[in-house]
Amino acid sequence: MTGALSGLSEELIVCVFSLLQPRSRRKAGGGFAAGSLQETHPKAFKNIGQSAALLMAFFCGALAGAAAFKAAGIAIAMSAALAILVAIGVLDWLVPMTEFPSPVEQE
Repeated sequence: MTGALSGLSEELIVCVFSLLQPRSRRKAGGGFAAGSLQETHPKAFKNIGQSAALLMAFFCGALAGAAAFKAAGIAIAMSAALAILVAIGVLDWLVPMTEFPSPVEQE
């Protein structure tokens, strides 16, 4: 959770700095104080949506868990969470979401 939150804040900072630079520098392709910001800028806009969606999923899961705990008790709430976790694990095992080793690691 902390990693997702810090990642979102970093991406927001990159986007804010890119939007605050003068238009003449934006068109020229420069304007960032560091080259690393210029390299990460195009990916930052895409990653903001992904990070925000991940944080929203954490929040919705917490609300669902609290509601299940209040309605049915701890045994049912924990059983439902475990069942969802096992289902996701089986689905990922049958249809892998990530290939290992990743193409980056092979180079």
